[in-house]
Amino acid sequence: MNLACHIRHIGQLEHLTAVPEHLMTFYATNESEQAPQGTRASMGACTRIYVGDEFCVTRMPSLAEVKRFAESAASMGLALTVLTPMMTDVEIPRIVPLFEYLNDCHPGVEVVFNDWGVMGLLRSEYPALTLSAGRVLNKGFKDPRFKPTPSMGEDAQDSPDPLLNGSTFDGRWIHAHMAALDIQRCEQDLLPFKSDPTLKTSTLETAIYFPFGYITSGRTCWMASFDQPASKQFIPLAHCSRPCRHGMLELKSDQFSFRIFQSGNTIFYLYPQQTLDRLLRTVGETGTRLIYQGFGFDES
Repeated sequence: MNLACHIRHIGQLEHLTAVPEHLMTFYATNESEQAPQGTRASMGACTRIYVGDEFCVTRMPSLAEVKRFAESAASMGLALTVLTPMMTDVEIPRIVPLFEYLNDCHPGVEVVFNDWGVMGLLRSEYPALTLSAGRVLNKGFKDPRFKPTPSMGEDAQDSPDPLLNGSTFDGRWIHAHMAALDIQRCEQDLLPFKSDPTLKTSTLETAIYFPFGYITSGRTCWMASFDQPASKQFIPLAHCSRPCRHGMLELKSDQFSFRIFQSGNTIFYLYPQQTLDRLLRTVGETGTRLIYQGFGFDES
């Protein structure tokens, strides 16, 4: 398996071998439950680290932090990927020094773009960087209120509905567009109601996040408004106290078909255990890159 880990701080580099145990904290029903032996065997060793954020510019690392990540990754023999979010013209200058440093000092480093304007900037000004398309650009049906009917089978396994099975990165037009831009890899989640969520339908190289996919995100952060007066709630803030550093919220409703969580400005869904098991088995056979993002929800 081609395993990568999304981390928030240097100290998490010490825990890259503990992915199976950390993963089970999202599924274990009691403290004595451990990761199945098959999970540990199928994962293997982490070979790449992800840093940055694809949803919130406030969670992007500083230049000093990126330098530490890059130097540590090189010394440990790990490849490096830098995630970037959607950004406005006001926000981009803050991130440009990161691109300049990576382009000059670490050519070939992968940068994941989730904004076509950022992609254009990277292609024109920082040609030494390797670009991949991020999952925010991949749209698919993820509404947690959808209830599969018995005739559709468990987890909608028998459904041929293109609404449930298709996503942006499955389209032939996007393959041609990416090829013209010399972009070889796209990143995505497992669509929760897809007939076979682990089936690869894209001709592009693929990277899949686990154990969470994302449902929706936005510039207005509900969690960041918790310590704000009523007049400043639910509006973009000039400065954020980053309450997402201290954990995430589980959102519960009888209408939800699966467990969902909020971390910062983004709502995620947890893959059902059977979907996760199938993903690990399938990817173990194909060599598709898997990105463990469990560490990314923990900045302690």
